[in-house]
Amino acid sequence: MPNMEALAALAFAGAVGAAVGALMVRLLWARRLAERSLQLQLAESQRRTEALEVVRKAEEDHARTLLELQSGHQATLFEIQREERERAEAAVREAEERFAQQLRRRKEASLAVTVHPFVNTARERGLFSSENVIEIGYKYQLLIQGLPCFEPHTVVVETTRQKQVNDEMIELFKTKAVELAQLAANVKTGGATGALVSIAKAVVQRVK
Repeated sequence: MPNMEALAALAFAGAVGAAVGALMVRLLWARRLAERSLQLQLAESQRRTEALEVVRKAEEDHARTLLELQSGHQATLFEIQREERERAEAAVREAEERFAQQLRRRKEASLAVTVHPFVNTARERGLFSSENVIEIGYKYQLLIQGLPCFEPHTVVVETTRQKQVNDEMIELFKTKAVELAQLAANVKTGGATGALVSIAKAVVQRVK
């Protein structure tokens, strides 16, 4: 009888041990499955994080590209506006220059000045002798539409006295009068004599 009880106890202990072993195996597999599931979740989370990072970088690159395109377009627009402004300013300057030239032509066509060189000789007689007084100068005559306007303005530049005056001396005085008239015209016009200012032939007037 005692042997039967011992065998029964051993059988029960074996059954309990087998049950405990099976339970431990199940717990181990459950733990491994849980760890595997956690690893899979972590891997999935990592993949999602990496995917989100890729999307974020792509969006940043796209935004940067758009900004560069907008900046380039804006720079091109500014360049076009600058060129248009420069062309408009050049057109205005050209129109102003044409208008100024037309005004100058009208003034030159309507107003003119003729410079007349002259040599005046007069003989002064004294009690014991006589001498010739020579005046060298020029006259300004204003012309409007080719017609004289106002009285001419007379300028005597040089006065000299000579005992005798011959034709050769008169020619020298005429040449000097022309040179003085040319010099005066250059001073008045800054050297730009032409249609506005002209030099006439020298005139000799003898008063006896």
